Amino acid sequence: MRTTSIILVILVVFAAGLFTGLLASQRLYVGEQATRTVLVKTTEVSTIRVVTTATLTTTQVAAANTVTTTTTVVYTQGGEGVIKAVCFSRIEQCDSLLINLISQARKSIYVAIYSFTRDGLARALIDAKNRGVDVKVIIEEENAYGQGSDYRMLKEAGVDVRLDGNPALMHHKFMVVDGEITVTGSYNWSTAAEDRNDENFVVIRDRSVAERFMQEFNRLLSTARP
Repeated sequence: MRTTSIILVILVVFAAGLFTGLLASQRLYVGEQATRTVLVKTTEVSTIRVVTTATLTTTQVAAANTVTTTTTVVYTQGGEGVIKAVCFSRIEQCDSLLINLISQARKSIYVAIYSFTRDGLARALIDAKNRGVDVKVIIEEENAYGQGSDYRMLKEAGVDVRLDGNPALMHHKFMVVDGEITVTGSYNWSTAAEDRNDENFVVIRDRSVAERFMQEFNRLLSTARP
């Protein structure tokens, strides 16, 4: 029985490595359709975890040509305290995963972000606000009026967007959705982070983690200004 268990674990690890090796992502060219997969990281070796897939589709328009990208996002099924997804930018389409999370929000979305220049994410927040979700955004003041900043776009659309009050830098990059889902990592909400830099974030579903991030968000909010 012990030998059989060891062989099973070896086969699972080998299959996972082979599967991962086949998922090398490629950059898109106009008119090309591709599928990118976001893999869930886990430290569990002896447990086979059940996953489900959800497909997101976004349309990008460039020079009158339409590029359609299909992104397959892999989620681990589980209860509280489980990392739901991990995304690495430049090779994976992280903004689509964020837009999906924003579109599913029912009550609230709170964002603290150092740099915000990704228009698609701004539009997703505006859409959420227009359907009655409580949306609040805090942006580092140093970047609020820079080239491509979405600060004015959000403000003009009626989103509660504020400037960080720290005289130094507010370097956070996190979002809390409905008081239970937290997104955090090195990823700014910018085109540079999405297309050029090597960045990351994790999606965590855990109310206690979300509560800690909400405490920090409220601390920032207390000194932030419109």
